[in-house]
Amino acid sequence: MGGRIKALLCVVAFYLIYNYGQSYVLPRIPIESPAFFHYLDGLTGYPTLMSRIKSFLFCLILYIVFTVLLERESWKSAFQLPVSLSVPLKGAGFALALGAIALFLPQALGLLDIKSATLTYPEMAATVLAWLIAQVFNATKEEFIFRGYILRRLAATFNVHAAVIVSSLVFGAGHIAQYHFAGFVFAATAGIIFGYLYIFYRNIWIPIGFHGVWDIMSHTVLGRFFDVQAGPLAVWFGGTAGSAQIAFLVGLNVIFLICFFIWKRLWLLPPHFDGSAQRRRT
Repeated sequence: MGGRIKALLCVVAFYLIYNYGQSYVLPRIPIESPAFFHYLDGLTGYPTLMSRIKSFLFCLILYIVFTVLLERESWKSAFQLPVSLSVPLKGAGFALALGAIALFLPQALGLLDIKSATLTYPEMAATVLAWLIAQVFNATKEEFIFRGYILRRLAATFNVHAAVIVSSLVFGAGHIAQYHFAGFVFAATAGIIFGYLYIFYRNIWIPIGFHGVWDIMSHTVLGRFFDVQAGPLAVWFGGTAGSAQIAFLVGLNVIFLICFFIWKRLWLLPPHFDGSAQRRRT
């Protein structure tokens, strides 16, 4: 019981500093964005790249304080080093496969009617590059915060499946302010995927790759590259293109999660997860 209380207190303290510390500290860091950043911000929108970098550095320090300094964890263990490029690429491959389905299946089902492209190919390439740079900081930061610390700390003392769900709900709640309830549902279901990828493969860099590419796909190819109208099925249900798209993406998250759960027989996972890289699966 004492171990569980300590884990909860650590997670609560960690999250409160993460959530409220940034709003106090980051505005007081007087670093101006260079002109190139303004160009990238025009392609990605809010939040700005400089704010992403500041947030990344704040969270990096927070993570180091809790893992390396307070819990006496080695740098190698805390950051799961060394890391091969093939590891995040594996997670990226899962996301690319899911994105390909999300691009073509909604039109085949009549949920969406994808019209002509709204951007030229050079504009598309520049937008993807801008989002790739943004996700280097965003996906890495969020995975170390929500999976690398919160999930790992909870799963060490609580049931691993409960820890995945709770950490994912907290992750989803962090998206309500910007993306409202639909963003909460999408982020929470995606968070469960990220959590099980981390637990099963015992490697934080796989969900980082998945997270980054899935965010890029949802914000570019699936979000702004094409003129998307509501399809016949969505119209019949009284929905809009936006509601049909988010409903399909959430459904796709759930289907992927069910398939991965059955494929890897995740019900056989040990009841607890200590975050050790031993017996790491590839």
